[in-house]
Amino acid sequence: MIADIKKEASIVSEKIMDILFSIGVSDKEKEIKVYLALLAFQMKIEYSYLLKKEPSDTTLKIV
Repeated sequence: MIADIKKEASIVSEKIMDILFSIGVSDKEKEIKVYLALLAFQMKIEYSYLLKKEPSDTTLKIV
């Protein structure tokens, strides 16, 4: 799982660098694109983590 996360982090890092160095895009649009890339990365990690756990462990627990 760690290798998958490192690979995905590398891909996201490249995407973010492309976004930041893009020309003709406003800073606000860059900010939104970077935020969405990071959010998608976080969701992929959480989803893959949930798939690796037992089904009973994936239920929402209210504390």
